[in-house]
Amino acid sequence: MPPKRTQATAVDGERVSKRIKTVVAAKQEAEKAPAKASLKAPGTKKPTAAQAAKKATAAKEKEKAKKAVAPKKAVAKKAAPRPKKAASVAPSASDEESKPKGDYDVPSLSSLKDLPIINDPRYTRILDVFVCGEGANGELGLGDAKGQMDVKRPRLNKFLHDKQVVRVANGGMHVLALTLDNKILSWGVNDEGALGRNTKWDAPTKDMDAAEDSDSDDDSTTGLNPLESTPMEIPSDRFHPGVKFVDIIAGDSCSFALTNQGRVYGWGTFKSNEGTLGLTPSVRVARQPVLLDSLKNITKFACGANHVLALDKKGVVYGFGAGQQHQLARTIIKRSELNATVPTHISIKDGRRVIKIKDVSCGTHNSFAIGENNHVYSWGLNNYAQCGISDDLGDDEGSIVKTPTWIESLKEVSSVEGGNSHSIAVAKDGDILVWGRCDGSQLGIDLSKVREDHIVFSVPQAGALVQKRSPKVVKVPTKVTGVEGKGQFATAGPDHCIAINKAGKAYSWGFSVAYQTGQGTTDDIPVATLIDNTATRDRKLMWAGAGGQYSAFAAYQDEALRVNGTS
Repeated sequence: MPPKRTQATAVDGERVSKRIKTVVAAKQEAEKAPAKASLKAPGTKKPTAAQAAKKATAAKEKEKAKKAVAPKKAVAKKAAPRPKKAASVAPSASDEESKPKGDYDVPSLSSLKDLPIINDPRYTRILDVFVCGEGANGELGLGDAKGQMDVKRPRLNKFLHDKQVVRVANGGMHVLALTLDNKILSWGVNDEGALGRNTKWDAPTKDMDAAEDSDSDDDSTTGLNPLESTPMEIPSDRFHPGVKFVDIIAGDSCSFALTNQGRVYGWGTFKSNEGTLGLTPSVRVARQPVLLDSLKNITKFACGANHVLALDKKGVVYGFGAGQQHQLARTIIKRSELNATVPTHISIKDGRRVIKIKDVSCGTHNSFAIGENNHVYSWGLNNYAQCGISDDLGDDEGSIVKTPTWIESLKEVSSVEGGNSHSIAVAKDGDILVWGRCDGSQLGIDLSKVREDHIVFSVPQAGALVQKRSPKVVKVPTKVTGVEGKGQFATAGPDHCIAINKAGKAYSWGFSVAYQTGQGTTDDIPVATLIDNTATRDRKLMWAGAGGQYSAFAAYQDEALRVNGTS
């Protein structure tokens, strides 16, 4: 293969080529000239010796000139070596745009040290964390010891007791914890990088002959990967030096952390209806934290199953992730669906007036925003009125709310969250309000006491033995009467809910097949029911998280009266 020419060599070659063409043309013309002369003058005499010598001399000079302008063989110049990049401490999504869209493992470098601080520390009190539900994938964070798989009622997580945890975030099958000394712990499923750290583990080989000879089929461990089932720190060198975290959130296969400078790190991936979508247009799976360069001055954020809302200090909302159900308030075209992972401004208006937003939250496939006018706006999947918009419910158009829409039936609230097909809010007066799908005990209310015009009933199938309508959807936010006193916190899992009153007592209801309600049963819990067990009975709970098939609860350590029945 011929060597590449530098730009200078190519230009010189063009000049030489022109000169060669000129000389060759002249030579050809000279060779033709005698022939033409002989035709015109056949009787021309032979040249004299002097003329022959002169001609020979001229020929030699031409040959010499020809050699002088002959092109030299091009020699490639060695390109100057590129300066090596400094060893990276944190990847930047923009730095990965030229990389193939495969699993991401190599970080890159950018600096954050000169950015101003816009977020003060917001979680400083140390927590005790209690867990219940299914731990078959390590999501309870109780390690790999026997007896940690199914926990029927809230149990203290002793691995976290001395870690100084100040904040917890539940994903579908993984959990994050932020500590007072600025560490991020993770545990649970790590198939697509949601834990942000390496959890490769070689399971020990079991001696089947010894097992057959044993009188007991019990082992000392569950066989879970201890690197996934035990809370462990994401290495600090995966982040920029000196970075300070103020909040964390988690989705189904993705995780995010917010810094005091308003920057956001992400890891894992988003999923669409077709499978793995990617974390950014250039990073398919981030197995360690990636700095999301386009997000700046962020003060709050929230995560659905596969989408994120981010709120900046000016009250502007950005959305990114999977958006096929309009949870990003924009139409996603299949051929360019990766563009949905680019944070994009979501305009929220009251008529023509743009509304400044003060809080954001998510359901599985829908979104919420609370405006400074105290109105709640929602958009996204609405097939069970989970957006709180019921005007066209039952129609194809009504199953999706395409743009942020004011929930007129919802009074002033301090918080709102969503599950798969239902939603829950805490009103400023302390009422716990629910709406959406209700045919699986998701709402925790006595449906016989709900106004019939607030309910959508299922239509009996033709030929069914029992031709009776049954409640399917509650269209209007409705008070949960089973929670004693005023509520101060509420959260929704896929199909179960947890509410905490101002006395620190937790109530749960809904789907309980994996003990995720903490009620000690796999039967559905139809109405809001107090969680009453030894570990939490005398603790003042202040937070709860509802995962896929598990739940977590938190109480301040400095308010502890008893832990598992002991002072």
